[in-house]
This record gives sequence, C-alpha cells and structure tokens, in this order.
Amino acid sequence: MECMKFFWTILLLIILGSGVLIFKNRTPEEKKEPIQIHLRSKDGDFRLSDQAFSITLVYFGFLSCPDICPSTLNSLSAILKDLNEEKLSKIRVLFIDVDPERDDISRLHDYVTYFHPSILALTGTEKELLEIAGKFYATFQKVPLDSEMGYTMDHSTGIYILDGENIWRETIPHGVSKEIFMSYLNKYF
Repeated sequence: MECMKFFWTILLLIILGSGVLIFKNRTPEEKKEPIQIHLRSKDGDFRLSDQAFSITLVYFGFLSCPDICPSTLNSLSAILKDLNEEKLSKIRVLFIDVDPERDDISRLHDYVTYFHPSILALTGTEKELLEIAGKFYATFQKVPLDSEMGYTMDHSTGIYILDGENIWRETIPHGVSKEIFMSYLNKYF
C-alpha cells in the first residue's frame, strides 16, 4: 500500500513537472528575437520587418468563424476607436487568416476593415501560416462538420503583442475587459 502511494506521488510530480516545463516553454519571455512575418495582403507582399510601429497586435482567425473572430474583432475595433490619433498611429493590428483554402484575401480585407480600417488582413500558404503560428505557439486545425460548409477551423484565440522591435512580449487572453486590454497596451505606448 505504501509503495502504491509512493508510486502515485512520484507520477503526479512527474506530470506536474512536465506541465510546468511545457507551460514555461510557451511563454514569450524566452523569445527575444524579432518575429519575422512575410505574408500577403490585398496590396501584395507584407513584411513585418518593413513596418515601423510601437505595437503590433497579431490575431489568428478566419472569415467564416461564427463567434470568436467577430467578437475579438469587435473588441479590437472598440479599443482602436478609443485611441487618440497619436496612439492609433503607433499600433498595427494583423489578422492572419488560418483558412487559405476557403478565404479570399479581397474578402478578408473587406471583412476586417468593416471592423476598423487600420486592421490588416494577411494570408499565405498553409505551410507559411503554420510556421508563423508556431512562433507564437498558436494552433489551428480543420474540424469536419456535417453541413454544407464541410469544415470549420479550431484556432488559438489570444492576441499576441509585439513591441516596436517586433519581439513578442505578451498574449492578451480572449474575452478580457476593455480596461484590462488597455492595461496591456499602455505598457508599450
């Protein structure tokens, strides 16, 4: 009996220790190199390294997302509308599409700019998108549906903050209040 308690205690410590290591490896603090993003916008090639903003917000989503993407874009829109001209000129919001098979860049552009004209829609090949998502430990995958759509996309819902040097600093969780969202941003203005 004592041997079983010892076994389960050790197993629990191993599992918890592994979880801490996995979580620790998923924090931006260790990623001190600038994030490179090279994708396509409605206007052609986009390279993050060619941009000069104090803050870049990165969000992964897709055009036919039924709830998370529209609510996130709505929150971003409200934040952007509340910023004064000076702060607005220092921030760039990137909406990176995770469903290039179905989403057209022109329609993506129309969709995101409906929420706010400064949001930039980007797309690429699945390989490019997976590589960029991996830099943020973000995930996305097709989920089959029994409907005319055929599938939906499951994706990470955080908003990733990059500083003026394009270094990933923090992740804003989905659904935070406007006040909490602004407290994240105010660190970088």
